[in-house]
Amino acid sequence: MPPASVYSPLGQEDASEGVGPNKGGLSEQEKAGWFSKLFFGWISPLLAKGFSKKLEMEDVPVNSTGMRAESMMARWTTLWDAAADQKKPAMRMVAVMWPFVRRTWLLQILMKIVGDLLRFVQPLCMQAIIQWLTDMNAEPPFWASFVAADYRGAYYVFVMIGAMLLQGLVYTHCFFLGGEMAFAARSTTILAIYEKALGQAIHARADTTTGKVVNLMSSDCTRLQWYMPWTHLIFTGTLQFAIACWYLWQLIGSALLGGLVVIACATPAQTWCVEVMRTWNARVLDKRDKRLGKVSELLGAVKLVKCNGWEKPFEQRINTDRETELAALFKYFFMMLMSSVCWEAVPTLVAIAVFSWYALASSAQFTTEVAFTSLALLDIVAEPCTIAGWIISDCLALYVAFGRIGAFLCSDDIDSKAVQQSDTVNPSRPSVVITTGHFAWGFPAKTDPEGKEVKKVLARLEKALEASEISEKTSKEATAALLNESREADMEKAFQLREIDLEIDQGILLAIVGEVGSGKSSLLQAILGEMKNNGEHPVEVNGAVTYAAQTAYIFNATVKENITFGRRFDSDTYNKVLDACCLRPDLSILAKGDRTEIGVRLIAIRHASCPSVFDFYRHIGLTHAHDCTRRSKEST
Repeated sequence: MPPASVYSPLGQEDASEGVGPNKGGLSEQEKAGWFSKLFFGWISPLLAKGFSKKLEMEDVPVNSTGMRAESMMARWTTLWDAAADQKKPAMRMVAVMWPFVRRTWLLQILMKIVGDLLRFVQPLCMQAIIQWLTDMNAEPPFWASFVAADYRGAYYVFVMIGAMLLQGLVYTHCFFLGGEMAFAARSTTILAIYEKALGQAIHARADTTTGKVVNLMSSDCTRLQWYMPWTHLIFTGTLQFAIACWYLWQLIGSALLGGLVVIACATPAQTWCVEVMRTWNARVLDKRDKRLGKVSELLGAVKLVKCNGWEKPFEQRINTDRETELAALFKYFFMMLMSSVCWEAVPTLVAIAVFSWYALASSAQFTTEVAFTSLALLDIVAEPCTIAGWIISDCLALYVAFGRIGAFLCSDDIDSKAVQQSDTVNPSRPSVVITTGHFAWGFPAKTDPEGKEVKKVLARLEKALEASEISEKTSKEATAALLNESREADMEKAFQLREIDLEIDQGILLAIVGEVGSGKSSLLQAILGEMKNNGEHPVEVNGAVTYAAQTAYIFNATVKENITFGRRFDSDTYNKVLDACCLRPDLSILAKGDRTEIGVRLIAIRHASCPSVFDFYRHIGLTHAHDCTRRSKEST
C-alpha cells in the first residue's frame, strides 16, 4: 500500500479513489465554458446542493490544478530556493511572493482599472442628461451624436445602467481573483511553516515556541489573506484619484486647489497615525507570542499543574500577559480609530473647500450641471482618500507579517547529509553503521569569532561612561553584544558525542543502558539526524526508521483510529499489531474495546509498548524496523 501524501487528510491517502478534495481530473471551473466562467455559472450546482442539504466531503469539488497543495508547494519551494541571496527575511518573502502571485495580481489590477473607468460613465451621463434637459437642441457629446435629440435622454439612462451592470461584473471578477490569490498565499505559507516546523534544527527550536508557530499560522498567515487582495489599490486608487482630479479641473478649474490643500494638510496627520499603529501592532504580536507560549506550556504540563495545585500562579502569569497585550491592543485600535476619523472627515472637508473656493473666486455661474457633476466626481475622489490610510496600514502590517514568517522560515534546518538512508532494505548490510562519529547539537557558527564587534561596542560604552552620557541605544547595543558573546561561549561547551563507532546488525534487540545525561537519547537523535554530524562519515541507515518517543502523540479518537492513524484498515495487520504490542489485555478492560475514545477524555492505555503501536502498524509489512530506537529510557 503506497504511503499517504503529506498533503492528504487522514483517511484519504489513496487519491485514486476520488474522495473529497483528492479527486483527480479538472475542476468545475476548468471544465466550464466561457459563458459559465463569465457569470460564475460553474458554481451554481454547488450552491444549490448546499442550499438543499449539508455539504459533505464527497460533495466538495476538486480544486483547480494550479490551486492544489502539491503544485503550489512545489512552486513555492523553487521560488524560496531562488531567493536565497536576500539577506532580510521580509525581503526574501517579498521576492518569493511577487512571482508567486504576479499573474493574478496584475490581472486583478487590470480588472480594477476597467471597473474604475466605468465609474466615470455615471458623472458623464449625469452631465449630459442635465444639459439635455436644459436645452434639447444643445450639441451632444461625441459618443451620443448619432442619436436623435428626442431619444438622447433614454440613451443616456441606458448607457448609465449598462455601465453600472458591467462595472459590477468586472468588480466581481476582480474580487474573485483577489480571493484566489489570498487563498493561495495563505495556504501555501501555512504549508511552508508546517514543513519547516517538522525539519527545523534543534537549536532553532529553542527560540521557537509552539505558541509562536501557532500564532504565525493563525495570525500572520491570516493577515496575508486579509491584506494582499487590497494591495493593488495603491496603484489603482492613485490612478482613480488622478483621473477624477483632471475631470474636476476641466469642470471647476482652480477651485480644485482648495480640496487638494485640505488633502495635503491631512496627509501628515494620517502618516503619523500609521507609524504609531505600526509600532503598536509589532508590540501586540510580540506580547501575544509570549502569552501563547505560556498557555502552551500550561497545557503541556496540565497534569503536573493540577497535582501540585499551581493553577493560581499560572493563571496570574497568563492574566498579567493578557492584560499587557490588551493594553497594547487598546492603543493600537485607538490610533486606528483616530486614523479612520481623520480620513472619514476628509471628503466632507474637501467638498466644502472646493465649493467655497468656486463661489468666492470663480466668475462662472454655479449651475446644477456643475454642482451635481462635481458631487459625483468628489465622491470618486473621496474613495481613495478614505482608504489611503487603511491601505498604508495594511501594507505595513503585511510587511511585518512577511518579516515574522520569513524569520521563521530562514531558521536553520536539520542537516540532510548527516544520515545516509537507503529506501529499501539490503539484507547483507547492517541496520545502522556509525564510523568515528562526532555529533553535537547543531548550533550555528560564531558570528564574531575574535570578538571584534563586542570590543567596539564596549569601547563606545567606556567612552560614554567617561563622559557620563550613556544613551539608551548604546546601553542596548552593549547588552545585546554581551548576551550574544555569552550565548556563543555556551554553545562551545554544549554536550557532544565524540569518537562513536557503532554497528547494529539486523534482527537483534539492542538496549542502550547508561547514567542520566550520558548521551543515550543523544545517540538516538544522532541516528535520526537530529544532531549535527561533524564527523567525516555520515550515519548509514539500511531501510526505514521508526521512532517512538517516551510520550506518544494521541489525538481525540478511538483506540483503533489512533493505531491506524488515518491509514487504510487491514484486519490481518491490525491483529498482528495487537499481538506484538500485547494490547489485548488492556483492550479487554475497556468497555468498548478498541472503539473506546481516548485523548481528550484522558482514558489511557497502561501498557509500556503503546507508543510503538503506530510505528508497528505502518511498518509491519517491511522486512526491517529499527527496534534500537524504541523507548530506550524505559529499558534503563
